[in-house]
Amino acid sequence: MEFITDMVWQKIPIWGDDILVFDRTFEAYLDTLRQVFKRLVDKNVQLKWNKIDICSREITSCGRRIAGEELTFDPSMIEGLTNFAVPTNAGQLQKFLCGTNCIRPCIPDYAREVSLLQELLSSVQKYIGSLKKLKLGTIPL
Repeated sequence: MEFITDMVWQKIPIWGDDILVFDRTFEAYLDTLRQVFKRLVDKNVQLKWNKIDICSREITSCGRRIAGEELTFDPSMIEGLTNFAVPTNAGQLQKFLCGTNCIRPCIPDYAREVSLLQELLSSVQKYIGSLKKLKLGTIPL
């Protein structure tokens, strides 16, 4: 999305493939939105219109809930992690580590806490020569 890099983190954070538009006033927000849409049209970027949400006071994106000045974790993501079954194969372990990585800033000594799990996953990945979840799912822990 190099065509909007001059706007990124000033007015539009990009998380994954989500483009979030914000501004201080509604008029400025509409102007920024026009600029973003013009650039998307100019680059012939296809949008999924059923996923577009305009003028929301609260959104959930990439495991985060954004409401005004408040940024918190999506409660459903936290619930999903706390209810995650103990991984029985390398694919499940990879999924669990990906999920916990999203909240790592809130976990003291995260890297140390997951280091043995990371080493286990890394050794399995080297053994099978792939990061693909389908292949990892065939390797029991």
